[in-house]
Amino acid sequence: MKFILLLFLVLISGFSLAESRDECSDGSTLEMVNCVKNKQLKINSEIDNIVEYVERRFKYPKPISEILLAQRLWEVYTEAQCRSQVSLRGLSGGMQYQRCLYQKALARKAELVKQTCYEFQQNSCPAIQ
Repeated sequence: MKFILLLFLVLISGFSLAESRDECSDGSTLEMVNCVKNKQLKINSEIDNIVEYVERRFKYPKPISEILLAQRLWEVYTEAQCRSQVSLRGLSGGMQYQRCLYQKALARKAELVKQTCYEFQQNSCPAIQ
């Protein structure tokens, strides 16, 4: 029951990219960058909570170590991918970089929720859109 509640809270707490653009499109460039960065940090915190839940839930060390390794590699990939997108497009870094991190974090959160839902609830969790 706690797991289903956790999944529900994670699902309803997510924001679409459109919401992010609307909420973070007013103000100075610095204010907009900070707005997106704060949203991205919130999503990262939710991802960390999911990973911590998996660590507590699994009884075998191998799946835990694989999930933790995948998460660390995802973080490295995401940083490099977003930096390269900004530099290849010649964009003014801050805002585009933060938006990239935010988009990737939203996708990763959905991926982790699906994965943990399948592992622990055998396909009984709600669909993620």
